[in-house]
Amino acid sequence: MVSTNTHGTLRRAYFYLFNWFAAPGQQLHPIREFKLHLLFSTFFISQIVMLTFTILGPRYIAGNLVLWGPKLCIVLAWISLLVYRYRRNILLSTTLLLTANTAYVFMFCWVINGFRQTAFAWFSLLPIIAGMLTNRLWATVWCIIVIALSLYGQWATHIGLVVNLVQEGHVLLIVLQQFLFLVCAGILTHFLLLQQDISSSYLREKTVSKQNLLRILVHDISTPLTIMRLTGQMLTQGQQTDAAAAGLKIDRNAERISNIIHLIRDLESWEAHHVRVPTTPIDLVSILDQVVELYQNRLATKHIQVAKFYASEVYVMGHETMLIHQIFGNLLSNAIKFSHEGGRIDLAVEPLSAHSVKVVIRDYGIGMPKRTRDDLFDPLATTKRMGTAGEVGTGFGLPITKNCVEMIGGHIEVKSLTKEESLENYGTSMMVILRRAIENN
Repeated sequence: MVSTNTHGTLRRAYFYLFNWFAAPGQQLHPIREFKLHLLFSTFFISQIVMLTFTILGPRYIAGNLVLWGPKLCIVLAWISLLVYRYRRNILLSTTLLLTANTAYVFMFCWVINGFRQTAFAWFSLLPIIAGMLTNRLWATVWCIIVIALSLYGQWATHIGLVVNLVQEGHVLLIVLQQFLFLVCAGILTHFLLLQQDISSSYLREKTVSKQNLLRILVHDISTPLTIMRLTGQMLTQGQQTDAAAAGLKIDRNAERISNIIHLIRDLESWEAHHVRVPTTPIDLVSILDQVVELYQNRLATKHIQVAKFYASEVYVMGHETMLIHQIFGNLLSNAIKFSHEGGRIDLAVEPLSAHSVKVVIRDYGIGMPKRTRDDLFDPLATTKRMGTAGEVGTGFGLPITKNCVEMIGGHIEVKSLTKEESLENYGTSMMVILRRAIENN
């Protein structure tokens, strides 16, 4: 119990210090967060090594270099952290920290004749740390620096400038330093593997994010574009007699396309600046009615009736364009696609509590097989299927829907059975749980 409590205390202290040093939003960026953890780890390990020599060194080695050298390196290392705290400059902070570590390693090798031992292997870690914290250029620069210092140390040893520690007890310093080197090398290896995982995950997230923006553009403008095209054809062929109504329909759908394009721009900006999607109180019933109107032509084509089970003025926190197109539009579109001609779709709003409300879109169509349900929200999986009237889909809709629901603080659930799995309850129910607006609390 004591060990667990101590570990918890140290962890809280570390993250308190980490948050104090971190730049705003750094915890939301995995690679920047990783670099600060590595900077901290390098700092703490170097402090342990330097403090060890500061305490033990003067017992076996005389001279001002041993007395003051490690202390100056410790001060410079602390300055490197403070520079990061107040300047947010990882390059400058890394340079100062590695300068302190390089000076310490050189001093240690100098006073114990270390250039003829394995002690100068510490130099090999410095370019690796420089590369992980900054870039390949600085890794190359530090590689040249440590090679030059090692060659100079070898030359100085050859001509007798380097001090040869002969006092009893010096072996303790060497063994202890080499043990700490192995510990440091092990921790650095851990960070290298961690960096590989983080970089792979970050690349995947960025790829999925860009794919989502493209998929939203491709997927969600297709419906209003189709409506505009059909309305235009009816006008040119004389099938649409009310020109004003047709013009209004075209204008309304052009505005929807414009809103979707603006949303894509906003999403990219919010992601780049690590800003949460802004939400406002929105009339859920009005949104659902707009969605039904948007898909009225498709509903009429398949003679599908929509049964509405909701009252008026249910307000939720959300983003209007997301709710209409990426969330409920996608769900209703799928329900139509997989419903049989002459079928029915239930659209229900169920208050769950003072803080949340559930929207259910239930169809009585072909349902989803298990393999499709398992990969339903995976943006990299292929889940597209042909509809009951031969409609061809992209498979983009539901991953986009899930992502957008989570962006506005909700979550989505699915229940689906095929006719082979259940003769009575086949079909699909998509359930979206949203936060109720403050006005409704």
